[in-house]
Amino acid sequence: MDGDGDADLVAGNMGLNTLLRASPDEPLELFLNDFDNNGRIDPILSQFQDGNRYPVANLDELNRQFNGLDRRYPTFASFAGQHLEEVFDPELLKRSFHRTVHSLASTLFRNDGQGNFEALPLPEPAQFSAIRALVALPPDDGNGTPDILFCGNLLSARPSLGSQDASLGGILSWEEGRIQARIPQETGLMLRGDQRKIGWISLSGHRCLLVAQNDGILRCLSTEPE
Repeated sequence: MDGDGDADLVAGNMGLNTLLRASPDEPLELFLNDFDNNGRIDPILSQFQDGNRYPVANLDELNRQFNGLDRRYPTFASFAGQHLEEVFDPELLKRSFHRTVHSLASTLFRNDGQGNFEALPLPEPAQFSAIRALVALPPDDGNGTPDILFCGNLLSARPSLGSQDASLGGILSWEEGRIQARIPQETGLMLRGDQRKIGWISLSGHRCLLVAQNDGILRCLSTEPE
């Protein structure tokens, strides 16, 4: 990415324009267990606020997922402010399959040539929504480094989190010693919808850049002779 001869890594993530929060000290956490003894494994997502864990799902969503929870919390007021350990058995949480997320930022992992990678969050326009797909483009700025087209969004999120649809795609490039993101006003590129995959194919003697989106059309962005 930076033209110094070793391989860097550009990684798409959920982005920073979401209700979810994650950091090394206060991670986003996933717990898997049969919390209501119905023979099915349930996922619980939690995040920190003011040093305490709280379920991410709202009461309506939890009532649809867990048997008997509505008897403990008959009203929204009775559920408000309940810590994760108050809603679910702390001992059962400790025995659960457990995973943590420490960053939601889409990130450039820059290689120093010695096998060490420095994590550099991508510029703000690349954090507007989830990045689901990236593809390298031919260099067009004269510095010999590739540009990277990114796109994404996530329209199937549950109501309490809201759909992620703020991204229209963009182009990442290495300029003036740092990674920068060019936005639709600069590139003319506008990718609306739930983008899932992007890649080059050969079509009638031309290289064609295709974008596939969930529940949408297959889009051809550009062609060039092979």
